[in-house]
Amino acid sequence: MPQPKAQNKGRILYDDGIVVMRRVRQAAPVDSIVVTFPGYDQTDITLPGFGETLLHGAGYDLICVQKRSNNGYQSMSREAFDKAVKPTLSRYRRICFYGTSVGAYAALYFGRGQRADILSLSPRNSLHPIYAEVLGRRGPQGTPFTHEPLEAGESRAKRVTVVYDPVPRTDRLEHADLRLLRECVEPAFPQLTHVSLRHTGHPVATALAEVHLLRPAVLNFMRGHAFNVTPFRRMKGRSPYYMLNLSRWLEKHGRWRQAEAVVDRGLRLFPASGFLKAQKERLAQERAAREAIGAAGAAP
Repeated sequence: MPQPKAQNKGRILYDDGIVVMRRVRQAAPVDSIVVTFPGYDQTDITLPGFGETLLHGAGYDLICVQKRSNNGYQSMSREAFDKAVKPTLSRYRRICFYGTSVGAYAALYFGRGQRADILSLSPRNSLHPIYAEVLGRRGPQGTPFTHEPLEAGESRAKRVTVVYDPVPRTDRLEHADLRLLRECVEPAFPQLTHVSLRHTGHPVATALAEVHLLRPAVLNFMRGHAFNVTPFRRMKGRSPYYMLNLSRWLEKHGRWRQAEAVVDRGLRLFPASGFLKAQKERLAQERAAREAIGAAGAAP
């Protein structure tokens, strides 16, 4: 098993016991910096930050925002964030914010008041009241939502791109994600650019990485260009995660045979895929249950 890459040496700009921010610099001065935010399950602050290996290797300075537990970055206010990063960000000509999942929401939340471009991949914040309404409960372990509304305060953000899957399946979180986009993100960022990729699931980065499009698209955005993933539409069959999500969508709409056919095709291409194997087993169990119900109904 490959060992995780080591962090680059950096200076701590902020640490509240949960959220920590580390500045990482190139050997020579550069004029661009990226502020990155990891997703929900990335809570080991001894590992490289989200996107750190790629972006530092591409010549960018970074502020890596990391967390020791999943609190939705709520231990850090916008005011505390601004105070910690202002002396650093003021030195750069180009500033980008980049995150995935809850980190994608954080990139929007903390980046809105900065003169920055923002790349947000599959924004989600399960502590937000929208998720409580959709899921019928408060956040994990009843954690309250304490951040101010996304649209509060003046927006100084420049280019803002959100990349997401517009097709909900059986997961209610996916329905909440789309409500968050419509009701919170769009009003907060009138200049928003949508990049919608059907059946890429959450987070979209998984499917894009599987077909080797994530890295070039991210770097293209950081250089001031569009987040271009147009080739994905002809490459999607190379993504096992895409095939899983397509199968789930077909299943949701009662197209059982097609759902099974997609999984079978995926397993021929990716025989080691654990989530495709699990989907095949689940579809087989559901088929057996339907057949049993049908047989019981046909019995005299």
